[in-house]
Amino acid sequence: TISDMTNEAQRDLAGAFVFDHTTLIDERLELAAGARVTHISDIDKNVPTFEGSAVYNVPVVESRLHGSIAEGFRAPTLFESQGRMADFNTGQVVEVGNRALDVEEALTFDAGIEQPLLGEVLTLDVTYFQIEADDTILFDYAGMTHLNSAGGKSRGVESSLLYHPKDWF
Repeated sequence: TISDMTNEAQRDLAGAFVFDHTTLIDERLELAAGARVTHISDIDKNVPTFEGSAVYNVPVVESRLHGSIAEGFRAPTLFESQGRMADFNTGQVVEVGNRALDVEEALTFDAGIEQPLLGEVLTLDVTYFQIEADDTILFDYAGMTHLNSAGGKSRGVESSLLYHPKDWF
């Protein structure tokens, strides 16, 4: 029954962070950095993360070189760590949560260049990115539970072309 699957689980998150931004070299170089610590109550874990970015505005050609590096996380959802659901084969309510799950963690990096063209009517941006994830949370259908996997990598190139015909448009 639905009432059998009701879960009274709850989670409190508390966090503290610092962030700073500065401009240097005749306002051509912009730097930003931040750090955060998040406490996740139900798994009693503190997760620190950081981020940093830089943008350099190249004079004369008006290009913008940009890049960033950041660390992130995703805590298991309450369903992933403490959930229940009906087993499709038996119809019985089974525990599918795994209280031993670790948080997913990721490290991301990107670097690119933005270039205005045709008197700033067009703006082209090309950026390389890479993401490395650890402890990705997956559902194991055979075992009817959630597990941490080894993670994986994602990388590629993102590009955009913006059209600005007139200031009022």
